[in-house]
Amino acid sequence: MPFPDLSFFERKKTLFLAHAGADIDSIASAAAVFFSLKSKKNSAIGAIDHVNLGAAAFAKNLEIPFAVNPDFGPFDFIVAFDFNDFEMAGTQKEKLKNFSGKIFAVDHHKKTKNPVALPKNSLIDERAVSATEVVFSWLKKSKVKLNAKSASCIACGAIVDSAWFHVADHGTFEIMAQAMKASGHTFSGLVSLFEVKHDISEKIAKLKAARRVRIFKSFDHLIAFSNVGSFESSAAMALSILGASV
Repeated sequence: MPFPDLSFFERKKTLFLAHAGADIDSIASAAAVFFSLKSKKNSAIGAIDHVNLGAAAFAKNLEIPFAVNPDFGPFDFIVAFDFNDFEMAGTQKEKLKNFSGKIFAVDHHKKTKNPVALPKNSLIDERAVSATEVVFSWLKKSKVKLNAKSASCIACGAIVDSAWFHVADHGTFEIMAQAMKASGHTFSGLVSLFEVKHDISEKIAKLKAARRVRIFKSFDHLIAFSNVGSFESSAAMALSILGASV
């Protein structure tokens, strides 16, 4: 049985769920589907535990209605976006395992030994660089026309999860062209939806990471080790920009 069309989920109470510590790709995937529904009365968006700073800014700017750790009880279906492993359910792992309804997954990561959804209920494309690309293909197969908000979600997820197109292929750019056109935004306009102003604490963390760095060479690669107490992801990215391979 093929993965159901979007209309299938409109007939039941459905929770579109982002993983624990949701990033932009995860929350944008859930929102792209939610904004594409003809009727939203049976649907809601949820995120587990918290969302990261970029995702929070994105949700605020695009007015994405979501609840953190919502009650699963009222829903018939849960659709997990950008994850298909119970370990990505954070503090809600056991609740998700005990969910009495049916769980679906839309993802682009490799298959796991501990999936949240059965194979027949999973839409997974490991070739896609973002979950929003998988969502785009799903909406297209469901014959859903992208509106401005759903298109913005798809484009922003692709930008971020492709590391600003460093790991993109021609398919990503084809999707981006269509999504950008439907969104009504320029590239800089899309970026402004999730751009986060870096506070002084984050800047200090980056500088401390650089000051404490230890560098090792492995063949043609440079491996950088450092230690910071916060903003680990930003510090790691800063070291990469400075020249570290890993």
